[in-house]
Amino acid sequence: MEPAARKAAFTALGDDEGAAVALDASTGDLLAVVSTPSYDPAGFSGRLPADAEAWRGLNQDSRRPLRDRALRDATAPGGTLDVVIAAAALEHGLYRSADEPTRTGGSGDCAGASIRTALANACGDVFAAMADALGTGKVRETARAFGFDDRELFVPLRTASSTYGPDGTSTATPLQMARVAAALADGGRLAPPRLVAQVEKPAVRAVSERTAAALLTAVRAADMWVPAEDEDGTPLSWSLAYARADDGRRVALAARITHADPAAAARVTRRMAVALT
Repeated sequence: MEPAARKAAFTALGDDEGAAVALDASTGDLLAVVSTPSYDPAGFSGRLPADAEAWRGLNQDSRRPLRDRALRDATAPGGTLDVVIAAAALEHGLYRSADEPTRTGGSGDCAGASIRTALANACGDVFAAMADALGTGKVRETARAFGFDDRELFVPLRTASSTYGPDGTSTATPLQMARVAAALADGGRLAPPRLVAQVEKPAVRAVSERTAAALLTAVRAADMWVPAEDEDGTPLSWSLAYARADDGRRVALAARITHADPAAAARVTRRMAVALT
C-alpha cells in the first residue's frame, strides 16, 4: 500500500460518499483502496457497552460507512464504459485507429468526432451509436475480456462482480474501472488485482497492444472524467487516470464519488497521481 496515495484520496473525497483505487498496472498490486465515509475500528474493538453502542451506530448509519465502496459497490459506470466500447470498436475493426472520424452519432462538436476527440469531450451519443453498430455481443465480449462478469475475483477479499448484461446494461466497481485503465497501461495485459503478493494468478490479454496504446494516449489526453447517474437518479462522478510513480511504476487510477459536479472524481485521481509522483 502507498500511504501518501491513500491520504490524498481520503482528503480529496472528504465527507462525500465515494471510493478510489490505485493499481500497479503490471503486477496488479493494489496501492490504495479508499472508501468514504469511513470509520475507526478502534471505536468498537473492545467488549465494553460503549463498543457495542458504537457498532450499532455504524450499522444504523444511513450513509453506510461499513460498506466497502471500492471493492463491493457496483454502480452505473456512466461514460467510463465508453473506453470499453471504444476498445471493442478497435478490436473488431469498426475503426482502424483512435483518430479516424466516426460514422456513428454525435452532434455539434461531437459530429464525426474521432474516438480520441469523443473521449475528450464526453460524447456519449457517439459511443451509444458505436455500441449499436457493434452489437451487444461484441461489446460484451470486450467487457468480459476486461474482467466484467468475473464472479470469482478475490484480492484475496471477495469483491462485487461488475457486470455487462445481454441487454447492454452494466455496473462497475471502482476496482473494475481501475483494471480497465491498468490493462491499457500494460499493453493490453490484465493482471489479477492483489493485496497479498504471494497470491499468484496468470495475467490474461484483455485487448491487443495496438488497441491499448491507442486508447491509453486517448484517455491520458482526455483527462477522463464523466458524469453518471445510479438507478435511483443519484448523480455520480467518475474518473479514470494513468500516472507514472516516482519509481517508474505504471499506475492505474479510478475514482467514483456521489456528487453533482462531473469533475469531482477527477480531483481525487489528480491528487492521488500527484502523491505518487
